[in-house]
Amino acid sequence: MDERDGAFQTDTGGNDITPTQKEAPAWTEGYLADPGASDEPFTFYLEAGKSHTLRLTSVKEPMAIGSLEIAPRESLPSYDEVKAA
Repeated sequence: MDERDGAFQTDTGGNDITPTQKEAPAWTEGYLADPGASDEPFTFYLEAGKSHTLRLTSVKEPMAIGSLEIAPRESLPSYDEVKAA
């Protein structure tokens, strides 16, 4: 039997052999954030009329960027607006 049949290969002692991993790259969409520190996306203050540089560095794995959008943060309703709704 092999992994495609849903069963794992075993060694001579009958122990399961860890299957090989296969990468499944896929495009994802999300905000720049630090999930270890906060659930909130990063926010940046960019001064009007100045030149700004955005630098993304891949440290451990290669990456591909299909598109990058810099947009103003959506304003959240106030507590009074939520309470009224």
